[in-house]
Amino acid sequence: MRSDWESLEQAAVRIEGFAGCGLEAALFRVRGLMGRGDFAQARARLEALAAEHPRAIGPRWLQSVVCVQDGSDPETIERALRQVLLLDPTHASAQ
Repeated sequence: MRSDWESLEQAAVRIEGFAGCGLEAALFRVRGLMGRGDFAQARARLEALAAEHPRAIGPRWLQSVVCVQDGSDPETIERALRQVLLLDPTHASAQ
């Protein structure tokens, strides 16, 4: 399988071109970081996005995914999932 990070960035730029889609473009880039295994950078970017968008579920959900993928301890994973559930108690994947 070939990873084409330049194409991912080009797609993110296109997504940013749509009104109100800046967060989605940023999350797309974070998924690229995760795909490269750069969990520290992905986590840092997600923390910034969560602060910038306090009511958005996306950054918090991806934080929980990063915690699972990077081998975080169970308490850290649970904390991340609880942050999702605070915003959306019915979030099926977080439950």
